Amino acid sequence: MNNIELYELQLKKLKQALDAKQHQLESAEHEHKLQLTKLHEHTAQLSEDLKHMAQMRELELAEAKLHYDNLTDKMARETARMLESDRNSHEMVQRKMRKELSDRAVEVERLSHRIHKSAEDNQVEYEYLRDDKERLELAMLELEGRLR
Repeated sequence: MNNIELYELQLKKLKQALDAKQHQLESAEHEHKLQLTKLHEHTAQLSEDLKHMAQMRELELAEAKLHYDNLTDKMARETARMLESDRNSHEMVQRKMRKELSDRAVEVERLSHRIHKSAEDNQVEYEYLRDDKERLELAMLELEGRLR
């Protein structure tokens, strides 16, 4: 084999090696593109999942806010109802106490009148009894004077 053939053989081998390397490089490039595509798809899926999670969180927050607002409104209504009930109860107690006070005032007035009338009657009876006693004492003195 002469030098030219040897060179040709080496050139052929180098060309085959270069073709193999070129094929390997193309294969690696193709594999890289596939992995890059998969990575982009995975990134897009993760981005969609993240958006979905953000929407779910917003919905949960809106639901929690609605629940809180409803609970706050319910508590405000209950508090207002209790205050109204307490005010009505307080007014009822006041009316009851005023009526009782009025009834007591009438009773005191009636008893006062009765006591006053009784005192007048007692005074008249006292004066009558005193006059009667004086008459009886005079009659006894006269009787004693006659008996002596």
